Amino acid sequence: MAAGSIMAFLGGFMKALWKILYATGVCDYVLLDHALFTLQGPGFLLFFLGLTGLFWKGEKNAASARFTNYDIDYQGNLNLIEAARAAGVRHFGYVSVINADKGEGIPMVHSKYLLEEALKASGLTYVIWRPTGYFYDIAHVFWPMIKSKSVQLLKTKGGFEPRANVVDTRDFARFILETMCDGNKTYSVGGTETYTYRQIAEKSYAPVIEAELAAKAAKEA
Repeated sequence: MAAGSIMAFLGGFMKALWKILYATGVCDYVLLDHALFTLQGPGFLLFFLGLTGLFWKGEKNAASARFTNYDIDYQGNLNLIEAARAAGVRHFGYVSVINADKGEGIPMVHSKYLLEEALKASGLTYVIWRPTGYFYDIAHVFWPMIKSKSVQLLKTKGGFEPRANVVDTRDFARFILETMCDGNKTYSVGGTETYTYRQIAEKSYAPVIEAELAAKAAKEA
């Protein structure tokens, strides 16, 4: 398993998986030779590295001034696949994102879809998981606002409130363990309950202040 800039994905997920990993290592996703040096023939490779900044096509990615999602989420992971193939790995597990095939115009999503397609065309055995989102990430976004006792939410045109069935990283880790030996499968994974972001904020005991702003997608429509 390759380790790198994965801080956004740490927490319950990594703690649960770390207990069963046989080997870990560090590689440079941009330099293929470094990845080749790291991998020494593990039987299964689980990978999920990517830039975490969400932005639209044409905008600057705040997550990195040097690399784009296509450099890391696509080409970097493709480098890792090829390095692992050379080391004898034949079974891969990739953590993508929900609706990856519908994200053209959003580099963080579209780059993952391109990687999915490359993995499927590689002839290697794969499992792809498409999670909806994580409570961990939602908590990370809300926490500064919760500490200030107010949460600001975007108000879309028509009063529509976005909903999400986000998943606990520990539950997701368990699902990965249950399905990681499957062959050539793609799973969409989400939580068992669906909430609006207002409900998530209210469950955090913070008053919600609505910002009278249209969501970006609605404004550009």
